[in-house]
Amino acid sequence: MTVLQAAHVLRSHPVFRNTSLRHLTDLVELSRPEVQVLGFGARLPVQAAFVALLRGGARVPPILLTPGDVLWTGMVAILNASLRPEVATMLPSPRSFVFVLEDFPVTVEATAAEKTLVLPLTVHRLREAANASTSFGRSVDLKPFTGQDMTLTDFFAAHPG
Repeated sequence: MTVLQAAHVLRSHPVFRNTSLRHLTDLVELSRPEVQVLGFGARLPVQAAFVALLRGGARVPPILLTPGDVLWTGMVAILNASLRPEVATMLPSPRSFVFVLEDFPVTVEATAAEKTLVLPLTVHRLREAANASTSFGRSVDLKPFTGQDMTLTDFFAAHPG
């Protein structure tokens, strides 16, 4: 998979939809050291904010991923908590949601006979890219998660560190 193809995969996610391919190719290049290739059945513990499946197939329990999918890892934490019976019976029906951009730990399991190619995007890499380019940080739209106008730059300004 080329860097440009990987950038197109990221652009398919609502958060990166308004981000230029140039900025996304820079992000992919910046994140290249974290790219992992997995054989069938291999399991990889990952700690990242997003996981992009560039080739093959994978399962991040309880979610199945196909090539081109980008997963916000916070969704796995929410689903796993809601699937626990003791949590489901204790919680009232959901009324609010607090978005957290952090590197959640997940396990990626390759499910395809072909080699599976995984691109983890960590908060550290996202912060590096946002610090390097204000236009990148302003183009990453977190509204699909937060329900309010918030960019990656806004998030990092509110959560320094």
